[in-house]
Amino acid sequence: MGASKNRHPVEPYLRLDSFPSVWCPGCGIGIAFNTFLQAASKTGLSEREICVVSSGISCTGKIPDYMKGPCEIVGGGAVIQKGAEFKSSSPQLTVVVFLNDNDFLLSGLDDLGETCRKNENLVVVYINNFIFHVFWEHKEYRDLPFLEKSSLPDSISPFNLPRFAEKAGASFVARWTPLHVRRMRYSMQKAIQAEGFAFIEVVSPCLMYYASAGGLGQTLDRMGGFLEQSVIRHDSSTELTDLKDLSRIVVGEFVDKSSEEKLSSR
Repeated sequence: MGASKNRHPVEPYLRLDSFPSVWCPGCGIGIAFNTFLQAASKTGLSEREICVVSSGISCTGKIPDYMKGPCEIVGGGAVIQKGAEFKSSSPQLTVVVFLNDNDFLLSGLDDLGETCRKNENLVVVYINNFIFHVFWEHKEYRDLPFLEKSSLPDSISPFNLPRFAEKAGASFVARWTPLHVRRMRYSMQKAIQAEGFAFIEVVSPCLMYYASAGGLGQTLDRMGGFLEQSVIRHDSSTELTDLKDLSRIVVGEFVDKSSEEKLSSR
């Protein structure tokens, strides 16, 4: 009785023998993953009803290693499209794709755009870890798909992905930081229950490549930075969500077509 009473709420979803994880203390990947599992628990999904899809590349790609139930690690890029294909073959499952800059560097934005336009019933959680910044410093890597079409060489992020997802037709679009775990959980619950393509960006610079080089301090300092720099603007125009300057990060839920439909039907 006492043991079950002390269990963590997301423990049923996890392969406990795989812990400790590879993620650094304070890394946004672990926070986003935990938040997603809490959202899944709140919506009543069991571990057998969730399929996590990733490319297996970098730290974000390790998420399936810690999950019970069906998981897919796919190679060769286009991880979002392959997640949609898996959803089509297993419609009873809630399929969530976790990815980061490395996946976009490999496949570009075509994968995201095509799947959005088809409005596939899929949840995509993008951990914006700013790894691309490392590649941008090396000119020989600038022809990678994620960078070659960028018209913003001096910006922190080469693309405004909430804007891109909205224009491509996503049904739900949100952005949060690792500080906003409760709000992120609510958005993930909505994404799980949304009809069509749901896209959530988690702004979380990699502690090794970006945050450390930028002198963002210890975990508590970084969370303080997210608090000071973030501006919550629900329903904001996604034209304002560009990340050219991390001193002002617009977060919130920007697109929610299911809520719009409910309002229009009243």
